[in-house]
Amino acid sequence: GQYEFWENLAAELPAAAVLATRPADLTRFVPPAGAAASRNAGVAPMRPSLVLSAGAPLPEPAAAAARDGLGTAVTEIYGSTETGVIAWRRRD
Repeated sequence: GQYEFWENLAAELPAAAVLATRPADLTRFVPPAGAAASRNAGVAPMRPSLVLSAGAPLPEPAAAAARDGLGTAVTEIYGSTETGVIAWRRRD
């Protein structure tokens, strides 16, 4: 599905989902309320199995916030969508 707001996504994200997004979206990511407390208690309410970001380099603060809030490191994809992936890096 497509979601306009992180809060809507957090409410409906199934376990082990793959999240495909853009750096522009991840720079505005705000962890769901209680995410840190839930993680400390051993519960991950929003933990996709893979987070992909493509379109531009992701700033380090946004990568760290997404990793902490989503519980999964962001994998950035670089290259043209017409020719396929040229390079990738995992931000953990």
